[in-house]
Amino acid sequence: MADPYRDSLVGEQMTNRSVVPGAVDDNMYSRMLGDISKQYGSSVENIEDLMGRISFHEAKGDPAAIQQSNVYDDEGNITGSKVAPGRGLFQYELGEEAGGSGAGRTAMNRLYSYLGGDVMTGKRPENMPDWMGQYFQENKWGNLEPSGDVDASQMSPSQQKMMFLANAT
Repeated sequence: MADPYRDSLVGEQMTNRSVVPGAVDDNMYSRMLGDISKQYGSSVENIEDLMGRISFHEAKGDPAAIQQSNVYDDEGNITGSKVAPGRGLFQYELGEEAGGSGAGRTAMNRLYSYLGGDVMTGKRPENMPDWMGQYFQENKWGNLEPSGDVDASQMSPSQQKMMFLANAT
């Protein structure tokens, strides 16, 4: 039986029914996946399957997906669509200025914490990937603090999945 969400995954290869993430963050992603698997007592395959199903539901498996909302006239008829705040595989929302909840920023902060950082004290994660640097800025005391919105549609599938896993802990 075909799995439609697996058939629609964009930009990734399928091997033995599990997602093989891009090479850039492969080691960190694999470690996180193993840690989460142990924490929740679930197999890596089941966790990847769940992420695949959620990403299919949220974005048809498209890591660059940008949410669209219907526009209605006074009679309630759909007259078009507009850009909405959800972004990426898991439709993490942009912040309030974009009409969203800021869930992308929350997930990024949780990944920062998962990696050993603390946004409250300014403690930096020891092994923070370079790509995360754009979401934090150094303050006058030399500590990193959250900076700006987090648009998941601009990240690789592996990066989005790392945020998802950290957000689940």
